[in-house]
Amino acid sequence: MKKRIFNDQYPCPCRAKIDIEKSKNIYAFLEDLYGDIETYDWSKYDLTDLECAYCLVQAAFKRVKSNNQKYDTDKITKLTNTRHVLTEVYLNRILDHIHRFLENP
Repeated sequence: MKKRIFNDQYPCPCRAKIDIEKSKNIYAFLEDLYGDIETYDWSKYDLTDLECAYCLVQAAFKRVKSNNQKYDTDKITKLTNTRHVLTEVYLNRILDHIHRFLENP
């Protein structure tokens, strides 16, 4: 059975995640994908795309935390804020799907 990403396990070895783990500049990588990650409109994504974005940001956060001397405080704060916002949007989208399922089984 596939482990879900909220276990802190990343179940898919997707190309983007492999690239982010090899990237010399995680912030530049994320900004190439999403633009300004701190002001990005995550709500425009469907659940599958949110899951991928969540996984990438979690992988980036984990990498930054393991090598935080390489990154300045502003960038760590920016990634932390993005992680919180994205987590909230992602979990709300999951709850919306559950509510819709329960209303229309």
